[in-house]
Amino acid sequence: MNPTVLALTYQGTFADNATTALKMTLLGMGAVFAALALLWAVLCLFKLFFHDLPAKREKEREKEEEPVSQAPAQPAAQDDAELVAVLSAAVAAVLAGEREQNPDLPPTGFRVVSYKRMNQGMKGQRK
Repeated sequence: MNPTVLALTYQGTFADNATTALKMTLLGMGAVFAALALLWAVLCLFKLFFHDLPAKREKEREKEEEPVSQAPAQPAAQDDAELVAVLSAAVAAVLAGEREQNPDLPPTGFRVVSYKRMNQGMKGQRK
């Protein structure tokens, strides 16, 4: 077997060469953008199947498991005073611990003026 060399030479005008180059450029860019669009579609499907649908199923399970209960009763004013005392004690304990670690800290006078319950809007977030 003798290897043969096949050489193609194209002798055309500048306009023909420019047109061919433009066609090749557009074809290449079109192929790249088509591949990117396909990857984007695949990623959207992954998000749908692996993130959104399991989250919806989990929410449905939580709704099924949660028994319907009446609205919780509002805590009495005495419970509020007790809660303020507990919060004050917790802050004092933290500040005392910091003061033990760094005795150069200036003394702080603090007072719990108000508090806001944060667990009402966070149902089912802790696991």
